[in-house]
Amino acid sequence: MIKNFLLICFFITICFFINLILYLITWYLLGKKIKKFLDECKDDFKLWRK
Repeated sequence: MIKNFLLICFFITICFFINLILYLITWYLLGKKIKKFLDECKDDFKLWRK
């Protein structure tokens, strides 16, 4: 009984960490894309104002 409980906790912890890592990687990549997009928008805005 306790063995099964520990096994379940172990799997939940592993799943949680994998999800957390994937989430962080996704946000990191999205953040880079958004930053690039904002920089391009700023450049376009400067050109537009001239």
